[in-house]
Parts: sequence; C-alpha cells; structure tokens
Amino acid sequence: MVTAIIFFVILLILVLIHEFGHFFGAKKSGVKVEEFGFGFPPRLFGKKIGETLYSFNLIPLGGFVKLFGEEYHEEKKNKTDSQRAFVNKKPWQKTIIICGGVIMNFVLGWVITSYLFTVGVP
Repeated sequence: MVTAIIFFVILLILVLIHEFGHFFGAKKSGVKVEEFGFGFPPRLFGKKIGETLYSFNLIPLGGFVKLFGEEYHEEKKNKTDSQRAFVNKKPWQKTIIICGGVIMNFVLGWVITSYLFTVGVP
C-alpha cells in the first residue's frame, strides 16, 4: 500500500512538472489555456482561476493541457480570440509549446542529479 502511494505521488509530481512545461510555453506565447488537468476524465473536481480550469480527474495515469485552437474548427467558432489560438501561432511558438514538457523533464532530471551529487547518496 505504501509503495502504491509513493508511486502515485512521484507520478503526480512528474506529470505536473511535464504539463507545466506545456502550460508555461502556451502562456508565454499568448495561447489561451482552457484546462490544466491531472489524470484523465471523467473530472472529479475542478476550479476555474482566471480563464483556466484546473482539474483533478478520475484516472491518475497522466495529465493534459487543453489549448484553445488546438483544432481548426474551434478557432473558426470563436473569432474574437483568434489571435490566442494555437493554430494561429508561428511555428517557433508551437515548437516551444510542444517541447515544453520534455524540456521541463530534462530540467527536473538535472536538478535532481545536481542535488544528489551535491548532497551525496548513502
């Protein structure tokens, strides 16, 4: 039981840091983030802060960041936010958003490795 709890805590941290990379890249690129979710739906609970819904979902095996305009039909439906749609961003901005999760994984790995080399492992 303790092992399962530790597993889910570590998974939670890894998923949140990975998804934060996508979230941060999107926000800095001016893309509207509709939802930042841990786990896969159905949604257990969520809280809307600003324009983003932060949710905790039933299946805790991953996470997601839902961006406005990830699909072309969403962008056509709401022209007022068209400048904030993912599909309308420049290729380098899309690359930053897409690679943000992997970059955060590398940063986390570097921080943990640096800490272990500094403090030492028994």
